[in-house]
Amino acid sequence: YKEWISQEAWKKIEERRGIKKKILATKSERLKHQQQQAYREIDRDVKKMIRRDKQKRLEDMATLAEDAACKGDHGTLYKITKQVCGRFRNSTEAPTRNKEGQLLTSEFEKEARWTEHFHEILNRQAPETEPIIPEAEEDLDVVTTVPTRQEIIRAIKSLKNNKAPGPDGLNAELFKADPELAAEVLLPLLTKAWKEKEIPEEWNE
Repeated sequence: YKEWISQEAWKKIEERRGIKKKILATKSERLKHQQQQAYREIDRDVKKMIRRDKQKRLEDMATLAEDAACKGDHGTLYKITKQVCGRFRNSTEAPTRNKEGQLLTSEFEKEARWTEHFHEILNRQAPETEPIIPEAEEDLDVVTTVPTRQEIIRAIKSLKNNKAPGPDGLNAELFKADPELAAEVLLPLLTKAWKEKEIPEEWNE
C-alpha cells in the first residue's frame, strides 16, 4: 500500500486482480488467451497511472521542500530529502493511545492526547523541600584542554534529530549533513570561547 496512489489507480489495480483470478480459474485455452490479452492491456494502464501518481507525489514533495527552505524549516527539509532518497523512516509515526489503551487514529485525537500528556507532566507543583546535594569528595579527571576537531565531530554526530532549533534557526540535521565541514566552521569559535572562558549570551538560549 502506498498513500500517494490515486483512487483511480486503485480501481484499475482491483480490476487487474479480478482478471488474474479469472485467468487462474479458466480451463478453456481460448478464454484464457482473451483474458491474458485483457490483463496485459490493463497492466499497462496500471503502470502508467502509477508512474503518473509517483511523479505527482515527487512534485508535491518538491513544492513542500521549497516552502520549507524559504521558511528556514531545516527539519522538514531534511525529512523530505530523506523520503525522496528512500532512506527515511518517520519516527514520529509511533502508535498513540489514550489513557484506556485505545488506539487513536485521527491527527486531532493524537494532538489532543499529547497536549493532555504534557499538560499533566509539565504542570506539577514544586517540591516542598529542596534536595540536598553533597559536595564531591574528589574532583573528576576531566580533560581541560581546547576541544579538538574530532571531539566536535563526535559531538555533532551524537545530536538527536527532529529537535526544535535554537534562536539561530539551525537544526541538528543541518550540522549532521556534513559533520567535518561543520566542525571546521565551529572549531575557531569554540576555541575562542574556551580560551576566553566566555560564551555569547545567545548560546544560553
